[in-house]
Amino acid sequence: MANVDYPNGFRAVQPQGQTLPMYTYMTKSNLSLHAGDAVQMLSNGTIDLAGAADETVLGVCQNNITAIAATQQKVLVVPALPSIVFSGQCSGTYTPVNAGESVDIEGTTGIQEINEDAQATGVARIVGLELGEGNAVGANARVLFTWAKSQFTP
Repeated sequence: MANVDYPNGFRAVQPQGQTLPMYTYMTKSNLSLHAGDAVQMLSNGTIDLAGAADETVLGVCQNNITAIAATQQKVLVVPALPSIVFSGQCSGTYTPVNAGESVDIEGTTGIQEINEDAQATGVARIVGLELGEGNAVGANARVLFTWAKSQFTP
C-alpha cells in the first residue's frame, strides 16, 4: 500500500513523559502561519516562515496565525535544538540511503516537507524512517530528522 501524500509540516517527537520546551515570539507584520511550519528569526527579532533557501531554522510553529495587515502576532515555537527529533513527510521518494543525509526543506505555509533530493542548505538531517502503520520506504514517506543548522547551534 502506498504512503498517503499529506504534507502538513513538521511535528516534534518526544519520549513519553517528557515535556517539550516552547517559547513565545512575535511574527513580522501581515504573516500567516500554520502549526508545523518551520520558522526563522529575522534580524529585527520577529519571526518569519523558513524556506528552502534559508540556512538556519529557529524552530517549528505550534499555532495557526491568520495574517492581519500591519499587525504582529504571538506565535508559540518548539525550538530547533539538536536534542529534539522532528517528523515530516518527504516530498519525493525516501530510501534507506537517505538516512544520515543533511537535506533541505521545501513548501509553503501548511505544506512544508523534507526535500530528500536536495542538499543545498542541508538544514535538516534525516535520522530514518518514522515507524507507524501505513508508513513505508518510498514516495511520501514520513521520516524522523533533527535540525542540522539551527539558530541555536554555532
